[in-house]
Amino acid sequence: MEYITQSIAPIDFLIPEDVISNSSEILVLTHVKFQWKKINKIALRIFILLLIFCLITIITLIILLVYKKYGAIQSSSNKTNEKYKRYDILWSFDDNCNDINNSYPGFLVNNPFYTNGYIDKALSLNGINQYVETSAFINFSNRSFTVEVWVYWIDCYNYTFNGILGQYSCDESCISKNLHLMIRDKVAYMGFYENDLR
Repeated sequence: MEYITQSIAPIDFLIPEDVISNSSEILVLTHVKFQWKKINKIALRIFILLLIFCLITIITLIILLVYKKYGAIQSSSNKTNEKYKRYDILWSFDDNCNDINNSYPGFLVNNPFYTNGYIDKALSLNGINQYVETSAFINFSNRSFTVEVWVYWIDCYNYTFNGILGQYSCDESCISKNLHLMIRDKVAYMGFYENDLR
């Protein structure tokens, strides 16, 4: 803060005698006000950023907790959440290979193992010769269908084809009959043999 060392009376105001005699104690408040406004703006910005950060954190935690409670499949009791009733077939791979309706049981081939996933458990495959096989045939012909997969790829091998899902009804010479979903050259493809969507 600055102090006036000599008294200069303002033009429009009369300064009382007792103030003039102690003129070295008169504060110049204009400079202080300017600093206060600057500090106010910085403090306000920091407060707003902290508030936004806290809100985002709280919303994220609420979403995760709600999803954890209501979104995960309750495979231990063989009950499913209402959200999953729209699926005809769903494999959660939460410590087993059965689908939610137990209509399409899966069998582990070449000993893949279960690991902790983002939510509950996950199936870990080596990408070379481990897979899950179902004994029941799923008829995809003459109907619309949707395939949805959560895959966390640790290392996309340099192989030409990195399969995620496949249904083969004959050998490789059967064009347009072998359904597959794969990563080829780090791009997702889905289709029937020789007829791919990219």
